[in-house]
Amino acid sequence: MRFFARDCWWTVAALACAPGLARGGSLPACTGANFVLQETQQTNCVVVNPGGQTIVTESFANDPAFVNTPVNQTVNQYRTTLTALLNGGTTVFQQTFAAPFSNPSVQNAVLAADALLTGDAAAFGAPLLTSNSTALQSSVLSYVPTSTTLDLPTLIGCVYILASATCSNVAVTNTTTDTVTFGPATIMIGPDSSDQFVVQAGQVDINVNNDYTYTVDQNAITTNTYLTTQSYGIDGVTNSSVPEPSSFAMLGAALVAGSAVLRRRAKA
Repeated sequence: MRFFARDCWWTVAALACAPGLARGGSLPACTGANFVLQETQQTNCVVVNPGGQTIVTESFANDPAFVNTPVNQTVNQYRTTLTALLNGGTTVFQQTFAAPFSNPSVQNAVLAADALLTGDAAAFGAPLLTSNSTALQSSVLSYVPTSTTLDLPTLIGCVYILASATCSNVAVTNTTTDTVTFGPATIMIGPDSSDQFVVQAGQVDINVNNDYTYTVDQNAITTNTYLTTQSYGIDGVTNSSVPEPSSFAMLGAALVAGSAVLRRRAKA
């Protein structure tokens, strides 16, 4: 039965098959030169009904079996904040970077903060780590094939109605199933069952679905993204030229004591 429609099309297309266009829905008519080309090489169109009591149509499915190899990878992101304080209270510099502390952009900011503190005549040391935390931001699973993945046009051109074949060094098996439809009815045929075919009243359609199976190796990659948040501080301190209150008291006591000594010497 499978070769009836093929023989009908190629030998008596102009007489017995009486090709006619069956339109349906909003899909355009297929433009292939013959029935076989229309149902194997075109998609999203209406295949011409060649006429006849029994019609054999074809549909095709790309059905790879995936063999996964688990792979884990880590992505590190950073948020670094640099703050410079003068005498523990006045912020003279503060900036946040999407980079680690060792990054040149952060190190250049350290130099800029040091320059501001130097301009304020402040003494300061190296930046100190004041806070540090790391948190998981996301975990994403993706798949990357590591062996050949075939597209449907390649499979149809290589296997078509064979039971098995080797395509681009890939062993492909074709498992077929038949679906019988009595007209009038509209069915979907062709690559990925994307083409429309109208079975006319009194017709019987035998649709042969070709399910192409093969193995594809792929990496199942789990990507974990972590965010490290750090804060660094630079403390600048200025030297005051005004004596502290305690120093004034000590100086006053010294002056009183010295004055008393001078008075005693004068009396003597």
